[in-house]
Amino acid sequence: MVHRYDIVDADTFTIIFQNGAKWISITNTPIVYSHEWAQLLEYQLAGMASQNLDAIVLGKFNIYPEAKNTGFERTMNEQIALIRNTQFDVNIDFQNIPPPNLTSVAAVYDKIPIISVSMFALQDEYRAQSVRQEMRTLNRDNLVFVNGRKYMNALGECGSDDKLVVGTCHEPGDVVPNSNRNPADMHRCTGPNGGHPDLIGWDIVETLQEVLLQ
Repeated sequence: MVHRYDIVDADTFTIIFQNGAKWISITNTPIVYSHEWAQLLEYQLAGMASQNLDAIVLGKFNIYPEAKNTGFERTMNEQIALIRNTQFDVNIDFQNIPPPNLTSVAAVYDKIPIISVSMFALQDEYRAQSVRQEMRTLNRDNLVFVNGRKYMNALGECGSDDKLVVGTCHEPGDVVPNSNRNPADMHRCTGPNGGHPDLIGWDIVETLQEVLLQ
């Protein structure tokens, strides 16, 4: 059961459970586009040393070429401007500094289990293959991969880019109004009985339990 929420914004919040467990969620942050990303993460964790974390669930970091002229680029530019208005003199450059890969993250958090979760989008399959190759090369028991597309064949793609309204699920080949995107690369839908995101969420919960009991 949830005890309370500590919310900074939609992309940064903490859930504290009645048993004392804590879930810290940080998404869409520009700090990964800095060579000092690890130190900046310590600051964003608000005093909680990252080495005290029990596990890390790691998603995909967007890169500039695929995010150019998108809402994500605008969000990054806005957040970088806010950070530069603080007392921190750090070099964050979304256009020219690539985010860390799994190998870099694993080197910093070498004692912490890391669960790497791929995207629902079809376009992420090649990157997901490279992540699995990194894991084979690193050969660490505390690195686990969760396939974000695991149930696509059973449920269908069913993608939508609508965010503020209940949208229509589209399958590849559908004509999507005001969009040239492949529905297989869109966000995944959750209906009244759940959907693909729910299944992957439970896969992550089960994987967390497995790695924490090792």
